[in-house]
Amino acid sequence: MNRKITAYHYSSESGLLVGTSPAFIEYGYDHYIKPQCATFTPPPEFDSATQQCRYLPESDSWQVEARSEVKEEQTETSLSTQAEPSGDTPSITDQQTLFAPAKPGAVRRLLNRLTSR
Repeated sequence: MNRKITAYHYSSESGLLVGTSPAFIEYGYDHYIKPQCATFTPPPEFDSATQQCRYLPESDSWQVEARSEVKEEQTETSLSTQAEPSGDTPSITDQQTLFAPAKPGAVRRLLNRLTSR
């Protein structure tokens, strides 16, 4: 019978907690197999709305830190600038469509060819 334990995954770049998954003792092994960028050390309790949890591999522990508001503001501004169309590329509303309209009956002919095979 496979016994199960929880693996806590963290980002390889930032060390921030990204999620959990079950880990098992597989047949032929006498220990749990730890996934890459994961630990079996559970993180401490923290408020995910205002705090974040960072894994410290040197000490096999977690550090709770306040979420930075700068990152959230940068994310909001980057999303708003991406949503605005640039003047270089035409928008769909200018051209009404990017593709030429299909000829009448083209879809019917295509379906007839596909079903006759």
